[in-house]
Amino acid sequence: MIDVRVNWKNVKKDRYRVKELLSYKRSISLVVGERRVGKTFEILLTLILDALRREQLTFTWWRLTKIEYDACKQDFFNDMTAFNIFPDYSFKVVGNYGYATYTKDGSSFPICYLGYLKNHQTIKGVPFPYVRTNVVDEWFEEEGKSKIKKKVTMLHSINYSIFELRKIRCILIGNAVTIDDPIFKSYDITNIDRPFTKNRNIVVENTDKEKKYEAFKKQAKESSFGQLVSGTEYGDYALNNKFLLDDYTKINPTIKVSVKNKAITSFSLENHIIALYQIDNFFYLKEVKKPIAPCITPFTNEANKDIIYMRSSDLTYKRLFKMLLTKPYYFDSIYSQNLIYNLLNKSLSNMAN
Repeated sequence: MIDVRVNWKNVKKDRYRVKELLSYKRSISLVVGERRVGKTFEILLTLILDALRREQLTFTWWRLTKIEYDACKQDFFNDMTAFNIFPDYSFKVVGNYGYATYTKDGSSFPICYLGYLKNHQTIKGVPFPYVRTNVVDEWFEEEGKSKIKKKVTMLHSINYSIFELRKIRCILIGNAVTIDDPIFKSYDITNIDRPFTKNRNIVVENTDKEKKYEAFKKQAKESSFGQLVSGTEYGDYALNNKFLLDDYTKINPTIKVSVKNKAITSFSLENHIIALYQIDNFFYLKEVKKPIAPCITPFTNEANKDIIYMRSSDLTYKRLFKMLLTKPYYFDSIYSQNLIYNLLNKSLSNMAN
């Protein structure tokens, strides 16, 4: 295998480590718990490192819906690049495939396949002879608000298409948990109130029950941004692991924006423009057709002459949330709400570093 240089000094030592979970060698390994403890980052780093050492397409990565997939695909390698984890490589996504380029000689090769569950049938007949791991990120959905029916059946279909009769290694990643999720029912898991729960086919790691991650959780809650959101609805989502993205209490598409209501700013998020207005004694965020100055984005590929790029760690986003806390605020759609909350959650994660 190839010797790959890794900037381990840029990897936080108090974050999640996947080694113990995989040591159980179950067909399905499921890790759940606190947001921002580093589950996705660590698992992605581990899989990329394996792919680079083998110079092969060795893993597949899935999200539940196309909206989630489109957002994931756009910034899939961003953290690896931002923290310069693999200094001798650059990364990009072309179509459904993630590529690595060895910067010293320009050689490029695919290392992963990206997809979403509802589109699982498209890989039937596609050979994946070197794939060693199949991952589904953000597996859990809020109880009673499932977007994906028969998702466990889809998961089995994907695993069979990829591995056929080879040994299956599937990793599911989740945050807030409902024990009623179909994956638990499928494998008779009725309680995950301990660090590791396992049977013959599946192992579940619950990081919320592991003392070794308490230092990071404490750091996130005590950061300036963590203190800012503490006690708010968004704080419940970002710090206390409660679902919020499917909450419709702040959705009001009937609010009218008149010409006298000037936009304070706008955001380009996943190629959608969300404008922020102040209307009487509340704020309103709605999707508009064109950028309204100043328009900012955390995505480098969306920046142009009308849209300013600002990293998600920029204090501008902190000031935005601080302003939103001063008055009630509403959204024109659940999609606008989710884009803004995802932005703020990413900002919180970066500010806690």
